[in-house]
Amino acid sequence: TGNARFKTPLLFIAGFIFMFVAGGLTGIMFLAVPFDQQVTDTYFVIAHFHYIIFGAAVFPIFAGMYFWFPKVTGKLYYELPDYGVRLHFRPTDFTQVNHAVNRVLVARALELLDPQPGERIADLFCGLGNFSLPLARRGAQVIGFEGSDELVVRARTNAAANGLVAQFEQMDLFTPNLAAFGRFDKLLVDPPRQGAIEIVKALAAPLPQRIVYVSCDPATLARDAGVLAHTKGYRLVAAGVVNMFPHTAHVESIALFEAQ
Repeated sequence: TGNARFKTPLLFIAGFIFMFVAGGLTGIMFLAVPFDQQVTDTYFVIAHFHYIIFGAAVFPIFAGMYFWFPKVTGKLYYELPDYGVRLHFRPTDFTQVNHAVNRVLVARALELLDPQPGERIADLFCGLGNFSLPLARRGAQVIGFEGSDELVVRARTNAAANGLVAQFEQMDLFTPNLAAFGRFDKLLVDPPRQGAIEIVKALAAPLPQRIVYVSCDPATLARDAGVLAHTKGYRLVAAGVVNMFPHTAHVESIALFEAQ
């Protein structure tokens, strides 16, 4: 049910079918000659050649050029339509490869964090601004921290391109110094597989009221959750997984901690 959505993949398929039929028809034209003129199989070769050229070469070449040209010229981007955000990136930048599931992950993280206008929120390991910019769209005062200078520049550019006010700072998050930036009401943490043990150990009063922890390694999440719960006095309120990589053993985990 419903109407067909004529987006790029469907147009490519329709174009391929059209070109294949056109190749076939031109092949038939070459075959439609008197039998006594078919001295050799040249006409059959030409007909088959048309099928190959039109059906399997010309259109895919143009389709490939259409698809890849923006990517090799630095115009890579993905969108978070629920927040009116478009994030540009380069081929070597880290992004979540499953953009559809990433939208679900971002929405769930913001639902758990529940950002309010004016709240000071730190986004740790912020990357391009995958969580920072939706948080800023909700009116929070966001500071994104990232270890890569290049990603910090990219995040600032993305914020400006989306008309959002957000601050991005370079910091080695394995030797963090968040105290220099004042108190944060809430934290969003999205570390690499090593986890964020240095960050959770460094948390000091006054503690953020709420922490949303997004993890690509359940083992390090469990380790850091132990520190938050048994050392820092947080309570695990909610947890779940997001199937970012279907048909593999890898998942994204997400957990909400609240200060008691």
